[in-house]
Amino acid sequence: MCRRIRQESAVPIILLSAKGDIVDKSVGFNMGADDYMTKPFSPIELALRMKAMFRRAFRLSNENSAEDKDRLIFKDLEINNKTFEVIVRGKKVDLTSKEFELLSFMANHPGQVFTRQQLFDNLWGEKYLGDSGTITVFIRKVREKVELDPGRPEYILTVWGVGYKFAG
Repeated sequence: MCRRIRQESAVPIILLSAKGDIVDKSVGFNMGADDYMTKPFSPIELALRMKAMFRRAFRLSNENSAEDKDRLIFKDLEINNKTFEVIVRGKKVDLTSKEFELLSFMANHPGQVFTRQQLFDNLWGEKYLGDSGTITVFIRKVREKVELDPGRPEYILTVWGVGYKFAG
């Protein structure tokens, strides 16, 4: 489970386990855990460790957030929010303004799932009357331009029954 979470997110992970030998701890850390506590443990110590992890994660995100918002890099995809340029596998890709806004918005919220309506409202505003199905068309167009295989996307993923998320 830890490995699957780590593939999708950088959220802090503390493993709580009855197994305390170094082999078990090593497996946990190698799967992506940030910390490991063995039972019995003090709830106060757990709370302190959680606070420290969140403080560290928040500080790191704040240090990088201003710079990261201007230029986002994911594997072979680069999104420059200042110049409105997208580079895929070393080549510039031309997106319409709405396609760029959609990609940029999702890339700035990696791992977060959005409904079509949420994406529609973000791009056009809540007061605009239209069909949120338009998002499906935009998702397809962006995938065709940035994905190596649009039929098997690695960046913009479908969350069946809910909407879409940027895998990052």
